Amino acid sequence: MAEGHFYTIVIWEVRAGARASDLEELTRNGILPQYREVPGVLSVKLFRIQEGEDVNKYMAMTIYESREAYNNWWAKGGQALLTWQQQNKAVVEKWVDTATPARRHNMTLLIDAEFPPGTPKINFIPEN
Repeated sequence: MAEGHFYTIVIWEVRAGARASDLEELTRNGILPQYREVPGVLSVKLFRIQEGEDVNKYMAMTIYESREAYNNWWAKGGQALLTWQQQNKAVVEKWVDTATPARRHNMTLLIDAEFPPGTPKINFIPEN
């Protein structure tokens, strides 16, 4: 990803009586196709949390081109947003029936460093 991309992250807790596999399947077959249509969305990711206080919860991450792209869709999407919401109402309702949001974070990427295999290590000299 490039610097300046905007991320939304939501921690979701599977509701009592719901199956985690339903959330995963809903993401593959419902969320991904609908978010592919959102202007400015670059990527959607779903992580199962396996350690810490949120074990067995999920983190859903959506990556937008910029904060402006996010705002343009969710705050200023107008009729296109209303139509999109109406077309995807069943998927959203099923998602909310399956999981409840525990926390939400919005953030902008400031640094993006990648270390592909074979990249020489950098030795940092500590400042005195």
